[in-house]
Amino acid sequence: MAPTATKTLNIRIPTEQYEELEDMVKARHFTSKGEYVRQLLRESLDEYSALLHEKAERDRGKYVPLSEYGKKKGLE
Repeated sequence: MAPTATKTLNIRIPTEQYEELEDMVKARHFTSKGEYVRQLLRESLDEYSALLHEKAERDRGKYVPLSEYGKKKGLE
C-alpha cells in the first residue's frame, strides 16, 4: 500500500492552551501533541460526516434529483 500524502499544519495558540495540550497528551498517553491533535481532528471529521449523512437521510425525499429537474422544467 502506498503511503498517504500529508500536509503540515502550523497553528498558534496561547501559552496557557499549549500547556494544557501538553498535559492532555501526557494524561492520555499520546506520544506527541501532533498525534493528539490528529486524533481530535479525526473525531471531529467523523462527527461532521455523520451529521451530513443524517441530514441527507432526512432530506432524501424533499429534493428533486438534478437528473430529473430539467425534465420537469421542460429543459431536456
